[in-house]
This record gives sequence, structure tokens and C-alpha cells, in this order.
Amino acid sequence: MNSSLPILEQGYVTPDASSTRSSGQQPMDQTPQTPSKLPDKDIERNSIYSNDVPWEAHPERLADVRRGLKQRHIHMFALAGTIGKFLWKHARPCKALAEAGPLGAFLGYTVMGLITAAAELQYLVGAWLTDWGFSSPVSGGFVRHTTKFVDPVLGAVTGWNFWYSMAITAVCHIGLRKYTSQFVSRSYRSTTVISHVERHIVVTVFWIPMVLINLGPVRVYGEVEFGFALLKITLIVVLLLVGLVITAGGGPTHESIGFRYWRDPGPFRQLALSEGQTIGGSWGKFLAVWSTLINAAFAYGNIQVVAIAGCETKNPRVAIPKAVNKTFSRVVLFYISSVFMIGLLLPSTEPLLLGGDGTAAQSPFVIAMHRARIRVLPDIVNAVVLSSAFSSGVSCIFIASRSLIGLAEDGNAPVIFSRTNRLGNPWVAVMCSSAFGALGYLSVTEKSMKVLLWLINLSAVAGLVSWIILCIGYLRFYAAIKAQGYTRDDLPYRAPFQPFTAWFALVMVILITFFSGLRVFLAGQFSVADFLSNYVNIFVFLGLYITWKLYTRDRQIYRPATKVDLSEFEAIRQEREQNLTTLPTLIYMNISGLPKLGLFDRVFI
Repeated sequence: MNSSLPILEQGYVTPDASSTRSSGQQPMDQTPQTPSKLPDKDIERNSIYSNDVPWEAHPERLADVRRGLKQRHIHMFALAGTIGKFLWKHARPCKALAEAGPLGAFLGYTVMGLITAAAELQYLVGAWLTDWGFSSPVSGGFVRHTTKFVDPVLGAVTGWNFWYSMAITAVCHIGLRKYTSQFVSRSYRSTTVISHVERHIVVTVFWIPMVLINLGPVRVYGEVEFGFALLKITLIVVLLLVGLVITAGGGPTHESIGFRYWRDPGPFRQLALSEGQTIGGSWGKFLAVWSTLINAAFAYGNIQVVAIAGCETKNPRVAIPKAVNKTFSRVVLFYISSVFMIGLLLPSTEPLLLGGDGTAAQSPFVIAMHRARIRVLPDIVNAVVLSSAFSSGVSCIFIASRSLIGLAEDGNAPVIFSRTNRLGNPWVAVMCSSAFGALGYLSVTEKSMKVLLWLINLSAVAGLVSWIILCIGYLRFYAAIKAQGYTRDDLPYRAPFQPFTAWFALVMVILITFFSGLRVFLAGQFSVADFLSNYVNIFVFLGLYITWKLYTRDRQIYRPATKVDLSEFEAIRQEREQNLTTLPTLIYMNISGLPKLGLFDRVFI
């Protein structure tokens, strides 16, 4: 029996009304109960700490992050947690349609959806959240699983890479100066409203509330995101219905579209190069479809919010798998269906698809509404899209701060980042992660905006690198199970088709990452700026990994499968023997038992 799991032998002690968790003292009336017999109202109403075990059993290094989220929060995060990027970053679906055609864009988003989908089909991320993350739900998400199942150095470098990606992505939702200006002027039909508002004030109005929401109790974050998620889901459903009406000829113009634009100008387009050149034939069509994958990857990003936020759910072993089952619905309903509808509404030769400036006016749905002469509704779409961008920015700061906590708890970042306040909020990690929001002021001028866009492209590639490590981590976890005589039947929840889907996703994400800048390799198309924006993050990641390995003098590439700590499997078996059904924390990993290989541990401790 693992000594870190003493609760298995003695049951859970239910405190009386005057709970003494903070003092570490046991109440006079100690009634041993299994967690399955705990009153549901106590689990739902009380603010429970990140590890729902007696105070004495908390590992010394774990932060007192409270679990204030409920199942409905996690379910909504899975459905609409990161829709904001797809809604406001309209250059992505517009660019996909203009470059690959309606069927090409649909295929590109579908292929990327197969890689990132979860739930019923159990593609990679769904399998990781269930088979892997579900059996070891800890703060820090897949970064800390990489530390445990692969290599501490790789986990540390991946953690910093993922944190940087999320922090920079939040900036992309803060720097919405052009979009906000357009929304204000269009809503109030005035050109003087925005002229008296300094551009930097608009950025501040976005930035400060994002920080304040993340500095509050996690339940506040949950309620805010829950409300925004409902708004986003409603908007997507309305847009799909409006698009269907327009296609059928129910708009003010009564023009039936059907599949007209799939016939002319056609379902596919050739890959366009500079100066009006194109690559013809089937090869050109294939490259055009391939170019949409990086756009789709940006839209599908941040799905890790389910697993990371799930660690602060009051019953993660129930909430996480239920939420995961909704992720595939999100992919099909909100992404693939939207791209399909856009291909029906607009021709791939529409000038506004690539002629806009990235504002809401470039939304394919808004363009279609203007073509159909629909009034008022475009302004409503503008307002909801603005709130969606804000919501997605809040989620990015949340994910970044929790990743930083995981780094601090493993000794790969200063321990101060794991410090929490009386509300159980990791305020130091939140402040550090949200500090990147200052880069949003780069959107004030046209010249500085180019720098911001370059950083955003870097963050997109950094996200793909994190997905690669996620795949490797799951495969090492799978290898450890086999090497130590366990089977997937020992898991509380299993995903089908493993490890084949993990290998499929790993190969595909590697190909997408390394060919994300395929244009720079074509004759006469090389650009230093484009090359760096697509590949510099890969070199930085490898350089940091090699440097960290040399500094720690660690020659081990990955932890041997037979030496991976799978002690939580014994807890699962014990749990089944005792017929426990709602025990959310007995299988939490004992991270404190890992060797200290963190850079900050070696320098400051």
C-alpha cells in the first residue's frame, strides 16, 4: 500500500459543522464514512480544496487551490469554452474558404476535428482526458503527467512552452482595438463616439476585467464562463439557422442558393502563391486543403481547459468523463457544421473574405447577411462575438495560471507561483500570466500590430508542440500499463481504439507542425519573417530542452516503463473492492515523490 494514500485503510472522516480543515485538527465526533456515503449537499455547497482528503494528507508542496466548480461548469467549458477564437478570429474560416474552396475548407476542418475530437469516437484528446487525465487529475494538467510518465525535463520545458502559448493567446483576445472601434461606431451610428476614446483605453477595458475575474474565487470564474458559454452556443445555433434560411431562399432577397457555389466557382481551389501564381492540378488542391489545417488547429485550440479546470471540480471523476463526452458534439456542431454552412453561403471568390482587416465585418456570417440584405442581426452578432472574445481571453489566463502552478509544485518555477490567498486563488500565478496582456497595446498602431500578429503565430505553433508532447505522454502511460502487468480494464474509464488513435494523432500533428509554413519551401516564396513565425518556436523548444538536460546532467530520454509510478492503480483496485463509487481523490498522483530536477530548485533551494 502506498503510504501517500492512508485514507484507503481508515475511510474518510466526516467533520462536524465547525470544520477544522484549516487548523488541521480532527473534530470530537469522528464518524468514519466512505466518500460515497457523504451527503451530496456537502460536496456541492462547501468549497473543497484541490485534494479532497484530510488536511494532514495534503502533500507539502501542493497549493491550496479550492475546487469550487460544478459539473455544469465543466460541461459548458467542454461545449463552448474556446469558441471565442473561432467566432472573432474570422480570418481563419474566411481564409480557409478563400484558399481551399468550400469542400476543401470542410475537409480541412474535418481532418483536424478527427485529431482533436473527444467523447464517443475517442480520438486522441478524448482518450487522454479519460484513460490518462481521468485516472490522475492533478493541477497543471498534461504537463505534470508528462513529468511523471515521460521525463521531468521534458515536462518542465513543455510546461513553460504551454504556459507561454496560453499567455500569448490571451493577448490576441485583448488586442481587439479595430473590432471594438467598429462595434461602437456601428451600434451608435456615430463617427464621433470612438474618436474621443483613446485607443489604449479600449485595450485596458478588456484587460483589467479579465484579470479581476481570474483573481476572484474559482466559482466566480465558473459562473462568468457559464453565462458566456450559453451566449456563444445560442449565437452559433442562431447563425446556423439563419444560414439555412438564407440558403433555402428565405431571406429578404428570396434568392435560393443551395449548392450553387460548390458548382461555380467549384468545390476546391488551387494553392495561391504571390503575384497571382498558383499550383495547378490535384497537387495544388491538396496543398490548399493542407494549408487549412493550421487555421483549424488554431480554432480547435485550448481544449485542455476541460482537464485543467476539471481538477478544480468538486467531483472530477464524475464531471470530467461526462464533460469529455460533449467535446465531440462541440466539434461537429460548432466547427464542422459552421464551416459547411459558410461554404454554402459564400463563394470562395468573395473579395471580402481576404480583403478585410480581421474585424467582425469580415465574419463570413455577417458578410452573408449583408449579401442577403438582413438588417439589425449583424450588429447583434458583433456584440456577442465581442463578448466571446472576452470569454476566451479569460479562459486563456485561467489555463496559463494553473499550468504555472504545476510548474512551481514540481520545482520548475519559483515556489511563489503556487501561493494562494484566503479565497484559494493562485494570485501570483494569475498576475504573472496576465502580465502579457500589456502586449495588447501593440494593437494601437499599425506597425506595432505586426509584432503582435507575429507573436500570435508563434503561440499557435507552440500549441501544436504541446499536442505532440501530449501524444507522447499518453503512449508512455500506455507502455507503463503493459510493462507493469496492468490492463486498461483496471482503469475506471476506457477509451476505444487505443493506442492506434494516439499514434494517428501524433503522426498527423507532427506533419502539420513541420509543414505549417509550407509556402516558404516553394520556389521563390521564401520569407525570413514567415519562416521564423512558423518554426522559431520549435528551435526554442529544442534548445531549451537540450540546455536543461545538460544543466541537470540527465542523460535519460524517457523514464523506463517498468519504473513509472502507477501506485494509483492499487488505489483503484482497493476502491473497487470496497465498492466506492464517488471517491474523487484517492487516485491523485503523489507528485511530491518525484526527484527535484527543476532549475529553480537547483538554483534557489
